[in-house]
Amino acid sequence: GFLTVFTEEIIKDEQSYIADNSIQGFINRADDLSNIINQSAVLANLNSDTRLIQQEIKKMSLYGEGFSQIMLIRNKGDAQWVYELVMNTTDAAVKKTLDYMAAQNRLVKGITTYLNRKKINENQVFLYEVVVNEEQGTSAKYFLVRQIGSTQKKEFVVGLLSQAAFENSFYNSSKKYLDSFTFKNLAGSNDGMRYDFGTANRASSGGTDKFLLDVWQTPAEISLEFNTQHKLFFLKHIPLFFGLIGAVLTLLATFYMRNNRIQSVRLSSMNVQLENKNLELINEVGERERLNKVLRQSEKENRAIIDAVSDIIFETNIEGQILFISASWRKVTGFDPDQFIGNDLFNLLHPQDQKQQQKDFSLLIKGQKQAYRSFTRLRTADGTFRAVEIAISMIRQDQNRNLRVVGTFTDVEERRRAERALSEAEKKYRTIVENAAGGIYQLTPEGLYLSANPAMARVLGYTSPEQILREVKNAYETVYDSPRARQEIYQILSNQADFYNHETQVKRRDGKKIWVNENIRAVKDDSGNILYFEGSVEDITLRKGSEIDLMKAKMESDLANRAKSEFLANMSHELRTPLNSIIGFSEIIKNETFGPIEQKSYWEYAKHINESGESLLRVINEILDISRIEAGDRQLNEGIVDLEETMGDCLDLLSNKIENSQMNVLNTMRHVPKVIGEKLAIKQIIMNLLSNAVKFTPSGGRITLSYEVDAHGQLHVSVTDTGVGLDDKEIEKALSAFGQIDNDLNRSGSGTGLGLTLVSALIRLHGGRLDLFSQKGLGTTATIVFPVDRLSMPTDADEIAYANEDAAEKKKIEETQEQQENN
Repeated sequence: GFLTVFTEEIIKDEQSYIADNSIQGFINRADDLSNIINQSAVLANLNSDTRLIQQEIKKMSLYGEGFSQIMLIRNKGDAQWVYELVMNTTDAAVKKTLDYMAAQNRLVKGITTYLNRKKINENQVFLYEVVVNEEQGTSAKYFLVRQIGSTQKKEFVVGLLSQAAFENSFYNSSKKYLDSFTFKNLAGSNDGMRYDFGTANRASSGGTDKFLLDVWQTPAEISLEFNTQHKLFFLKHIPLFFGLIGAVLTLLATFYMRNNRIQSVRLSSMNVQLENKNLELINEVGERERLNKVLRQSEKENRAIIDAVSDIIFETNIEGQILFISASWRKVTGFDPDQFIGNDLFNLLHPQDQKQQQKDFSLLIKGQKQAYRSFTRLRTADGTFRAVEIAISMIRQDQNRNLRVVGTFTDVEERRRAERALSEAEKKYRTIVENAAGGIYQLTPEGLYLSANPAMARVLGYTSPEQILREVKNAYETVYDSPRARQEIYQILSNQADFYNHETQVKRRDGKKIWVNENIRAVKDDSGNILYFEGSVEDITLRKGSEIDLMKAKMESDLANRAKSEFLANMSHELRTPLNSIIGFSEIIKNETFGPIEQKSYWEYAKHINESGESLLRVINEILDISRIEAGDRQLNEGIVDLEETMGDCLDLLSNKIENSQMNVLNTMRHVPKVIGEKLAIKQIIMNLLSNAVKFTPSGGRITLSYEVDAHGQLHVSVTDTGVGLDDKEIEKALSAFGQIDNDLNRSGSGTGLGLTLVSALIRLHGGRLDLFSQKGLGTTATIVFPVDRLSMPTDADEIAYANEDAAEKKKIEETQEQQENN
């Protein structure tokens, strides 16, 4: 079997090598055929005639054996095509194929349709398959095609592949191993082209190898079928040859072994009696050894079990002398067990315990006392004594019928320490609970108190915790004001909640209701069933009363503030009606609409009346806006707001004041993200901030307009001035309603003190905030912050527009610098 596998692997490796060489030969042949078509295309593009093309490609290899025909298909316009044959052929079948393809321009139409359907490179050679009806049936014809001419006027070089193009692709050394070669175009619909190499025996195949290639821009499958006539398949007969040799050797060995067996039987019959006697002796010796081994093993196991017990096991005689002591003695006392064999047991105990232990031991020996346990102290190697429990359990007789006493020492030092620590902890926590300021309790699901501390009794009006446990039979009905609320809490704690904190009303023993803050949790068993509730309560009646009073005061304050806002809104409307008449008529007089005014002082009076009316109207409008915001009646008419454009409009409105004050304005508001909001409100915000900056900045000062987007995506728009600045008290006053800062730089009068208040209210409507930073004598920075959900991120078109603007501005600056250098 191994030899068969080995020879088959040799054959497979050789076939793989032959197949690889054959495929490489086919690929090389495909490249050579492509070169002929490419050379023809180059000459055709140079407008060479057919004869010159034929002379040039004859110099190339494979010219005669690769193609049955090469044609130039020229486009004469109006769907007229001319076929120019580069090769002369006498093959009737080839002529018939060419006539069929030329008729009705089948070949050109097919190639054109193929190019439109397949995404291939037209400027490289590609394979085109045509199925032709012949007398023997349909067969596939393969053409190599290369486009020539311009894109508008397409022409082609077409080569009809011959049978030899595929046949001679293989080396002569490879052909003798092959039965057939099949080329199949996977993109076509035909079974492909098959060539048989003329092997006589086709019945027994040597296997088939298939390869997938991308040749001439077309996926193709190439199948190679191997024959069984070559020398490699001789190796298949080697296992049979070696099998025959093995059979002969096996027969010879069988004959030889048969003779040896006869001799062995004769010798065996002579040794049977001796072996039987020796076997009897061996069995007897083995049984004795086995019994001794079992005894030693049993003794070893028993000693190991005794030594593994954490308790000290000892044995004494009736006088109390130690005869045996287990290995645990070393762990407990630190002494070597063998050191105390023969010593008096009671000398190892604490002196205060020795007399009592000797008395109990003597009573046990006399039969006046049963097995007993008691606590004592055992001496250790470091000179201290360790708490142990001594247990005298039994009296037995040894093989000599002497009495022996068996007992144990159990180390209880850690247990005694734990008991003392537990007792101390219990005492400490009991003290904490009993002296806690808040009430602490345990309550069953049925409403029965399990425990309560003195503070709990004081909160509920009882004299002691015991009185609560005695008198309260159902806390849900007696103590708590709402049984339904307690049921909801029970459900919450049942659904895996750790604890629940809430404020509720409870009833004292005298019937008075008080407010308490209660923390409660459920204590559950392993199955999740509630055993009882633990909780604490704190009397918050005074605090709750204060909160209720505070809420009432706030409600009254809100109502008063709303009434004030409504009053101001109504009064503002009432004031605007006569103001419109005053402003209108004073403007008519000021503009001398109905003729000139002879007295100039009257014209000045009318101008002052008009300006005062306008100022009063602005005040009323600001009061009205703030009142509407406070009353909740102000709604935003939202849209996309261009902050850069809005800032420019505000600067234009204040340009006269800025020029008169000889101020420098640095505007860095470029490519600012657009925001979603009300344009009128945002313009009013920016206008107020700019007006304040102009108002409180001395002549020759600087105002800077800037923005940034922080790490959280919020937009900060800042107006910074180099004015007089404000201290903390002045900032607080400026942000309050009607708060005014007295300053000599206030050029526009006292104002209303509502500017920053209105800014803060309007930016809050947009979900943002106003930040004011100032230092006395240095200046002020007012920043409005828009939240991230108010930002409208720039589109690709905006980015392109920004880039173009930057490029134009850069170019303008360069031209200005160049002009200055020339001057």
